Amino acid sequence: IFGGWHPTYAPEMIGLDAVDAICIGEGEWAMIELCEQLDAGVHPTGIQNLWIKDPDGAVEKNPNRPLIQNLDELPHPDRNFMVSGQPEYYYIIAAVVTQRSCPFACSFCVNNAFNKLYKDQNPHKRRRSVDHVISELAEIKAHGKLEFVKFEDSIFTLHPTWIREFSDKYRRRIGVPFTCFVRAEVATPQMMRHIKEAGAVSVALGVEVGDEKIRQEVFNKKITDEMLKKAVRIIRAEGLKIRTHNILGLPGYNIETDLKTLRLNAELKPDYASSGFLQPYPGTDIYNRYLEEGLIPSDLYEYLRSMPDSYIEPSLPFPDDKSRLQARNLQRLFAITVNFPSLYPLTRKLINYHHTGLYRLLYGVWKSFAYFFKIWPISLRQLPILIKRAGRMAS
Repeated sequence: IFGGWHPTYAPEMIGLDAVDAICIGEGEWAMIELCEQLDAGVHPTGIQNLWIKDPDGAVEKNPNRPLIQNLDELPHPDRNFMVSGQPEYYYIIAAVVTQRSCPFACSFCVNNAFNKLYKDQNPHKRRRSVDHVISELAEIKAHGKLEFVKFEDSIFTLHPTWIREFSDKYRRRIGVPFTCFVRAEVATPQMMRHIKEAGAVSVALGVEVGDEKIRQEVFNKKITDEMLKKAVRIIRAEGLKIRTHNILGLPGYNIETDLKTLRLNAELKPDYASSGFLQPYPGTDIYNRYLEEGLIPSDLYEYLRSMPDSYIEPSLPFPDDKSRLQARNLQRLFAITVNFPSLYPLTRKLINYHHTGLYRLLYGVWKSFAYFFKIWPISLRQLPILIKRAGRMAS
């Protein structure tokens, strides 16, 4: 059985031999029903949100159930099930989600597609209570290893009243540093002050692309360069570190577009500038756009077979090998050049050479240093675990 964004927007994967069932949308209650029927020794049937393949190959397409409106009904995740080979990592740096979906309509984002799927159910207005979130963090902290929290909400700073209550309770009951995602429109001085007082040490801010027109017209992100600069000034004034997110390799544009993104980041002066290549997910507006323009194969499986397993590798075609080489090299050199802008003339030359392995090493070393000592600062006693983790990040 498969769940998540992919089967939700590409349900035809049920036709693959290896797939017995898929879950569309939220899966908590569907999985409980599935397990109950399996425990009873019957072939699963009639489970909302699930498409189930019968022994003869026919597919039972069940309707979706309503969204879970009260997220406090859900139990806390059981982190003992993490089997990455580093289960202790998830008690040192805990990833926590406090809400589902996002009210904005960025063309590259699956949240926008999810909102359309459930447009009559206010999918982006669902957030756990502060007490529910704090109790989950208290459980993690009880293991005695918690040093840092990553709030993985698409935009953490959306609800001022919630943030004010969170700030007070988090500071008193949890009291470890954390990071979260913000957006330029909601990076107000008061909001940044509240999360700083709670314990935030860094925030992530989506720049996406250095060309304002592309950002607004292609990505449907109605944020100007001046709005980004203002947000950075506000964030800096509260003493918070900044990680930016950027997208490279856009079809129809060239290396100069990506270099413009680099220059804007150098002007913003983030503590780390993350970059990767656009990977249009099925169901998103950007996917549909490129599908219509013939930049994505009409055969979904042909497209997916060509997709890399990492966002630091290009997934869309380039006009020629030189353009592809330049873009891949720039991605590896992007962050270090942003932090040391005097390297810019050298970077413009280096992206033309076949030294991708060396650039990849530089990328991994700088990213690991920036994350673990600037963006996610934690104690050195966890260094062996972090080195192991850094190896995975660099690869």
